[in-house]
Amino acid sequence: MNKKMFIKVMILTLIMVISATLMISCNPKQLYEIPEDLDVSIKVYEGSAEEANLLGTITNKTLLAIAQQNVSMTTVNREDVQTTKVYVAYSMNDIVAKLKIDLPETITSVMVIASDDYDSEYEISTFDNSYVTIGFEEDGAFVADFDDEENVSEAPRFISDKTSTSSKSVSKMVVTIIINPVA
Repeated sequence: MNKKMFIKVMILTLIMVISATLMISCNPKQLYEIPEDLDVSIKVYEGSAEEANLLGTITNKTLLAIAQQNVSMTTVNREDVQTTKVYVAYSMNDIVAKLKIDLPETITSVMVIASDDYDSEYEISTFDNSYVTIGFEEDGAFVADFDDEENVSEAPRFISDKTSTSSKSVSKMVVTIIINPVA
């Protein structure tokens, strides 16, 4: 093979490698559809439940309008069992921006209330590590967040802090989020 032909082959090979790399990096991961039977309706308040100021409502439509993310968390429960899950989730900061919610200047805590009236309070000052989830990703496929034993959907969930290792940092069956709850 002469020198000119060798250079042409090398240039063509380089172009093909660069093109393939760009195609792979430009194609985003597959987004999962929100399950048809999952009706997301989370009211976001500031203040007490009795005298709260409704700031907005998170719905399926809200989530469809923002970026979906996979959030991997490894948590330990009270029996000291470690579990790693990949949540299909949406950033609370993105949700707040989409709903045009004016957050208070200072956030000291957030209370989350589930559809069964169970509540959890989290001491957080921002939503930087907080998410709302619709299910899980396992082996590259979407898995609905459903408890077969209780025959109930546990989505949507609220992740108070994705960097936490406590299983208590995640609430299930969320219907209400109260920013700076007043007792």
